[in-house]
Amino acid sequence: LINIIIPNRNAFQIAVLTILFALTFGFLLKQNEKKISTIFSILMVIAALIFSTYSAITADTQFLGSISNHWYTYLAMYLSIFIPTIMSGTIALTYNVRSTRTSKSDT
Repeated sequence: LINIIIPNRNAFQIAVLTILFALTFGFLLKQNEKKISTIFSILMVIAALIFSTYSAITADTQFLGSISNHWYTYLAMYLSIFIPTIMSGTIALTYNVRSTRTSKSDT
């Protein structure tokens, strides 16, 4: 949500983030069905990676002003760009571990 609010987002970035939100919502609704949830989680990571990669390539550091001369400013900016990928990957990995443990305990 914060990534959509940030100024200088183009239509492609907003569209990919909207798709990511839809996939996340679908994933949350279908957690009981392992195959569908796995597909949603993989698509979430792919959409987030597309957004993050595109945003990193097209990142504009001009709005940072005088602090743009510092390395930690660039680190924070690019880390914030990849937060959707990190979050989606963490959700997918956590779900995979949880569902694997649950299916092993059921057998």
